[in-house]
Amino acid sequence: MEQVFDVKINVDYLKKYKDKKNLTNKELADLIGVHESTISRILNGKKGVGYKFIVGVFYRLDDLDVKKLFVLNDKKNVYAEG
Repeated sequence: MEQVFDVKINVDYLKKYKDKKNLTNKELADLIGVHESTISRILNGKKGVGYKFIVGVFYRLDDLDVKKLFVLNDKKNVYAEG
């Protein structure tokens, strides 16, 4: 049986990462491998994340703390214990 999770993004953390790196939406999108409009909609809370975004973050942003970025169901951290 496959388990399905509702993955959300900690938008504040992503914004802080973007600001710390002095990246524009376009530059962040290019690093991840998605369209600039996707980043804009995610940062504005108008779009959830898709497979391409998730894979891009894991493989291309090795200095980003994915434990802080991804949130699972009801704001519970994906990697939270217990």
